Amino acid sequence: MSATRRSRAGAWGGQSLVELLVAIVVLSIGLLALAAGAGVALRDMSSSRRDFAYWGDVQQVADSLLGRGWNNVATGSTTVRGRAISWTVTTETASRQRLNISVTRSLATSRTGTATDALVLYLAKPTT
Repeated sequence: MSATRRSRAGAWGGQSLVELLVAIVVLSIGLLALAAGAGVALRDMSSSRRDFAYWGDVQQVADSLLGRGWNNVATGSTTVRGRAISWTVTTETASRQRLNISVTRSLATSRTGTATDALVLYLAKPTT
């Protein structure tokens, strides 16, 4: 083989070790980014599932209280799946009652923290 043929073959030869290392680093960074994104998505889905169950429990109690109707709801409390839910009833006018619902829940960002949500609903006296 002549020297010119050998140098031409070397110029068109395979990848260098540096190029291979750069490609591996770029691929590794991409895979780590995908893994981090999957972790964030999993955490957010878990939080969404917990919030969905929480508001479903609150909706169940609110619907139950509203279903009782005018002048049939008394101040009280209950626990649904470990969530404390309490309510107070105030007669504001001769035809309207105010229903204050207070719900305690654990915070998604803290293992020991809690928050209290307040909902206000109104019951109206049926007209005949």
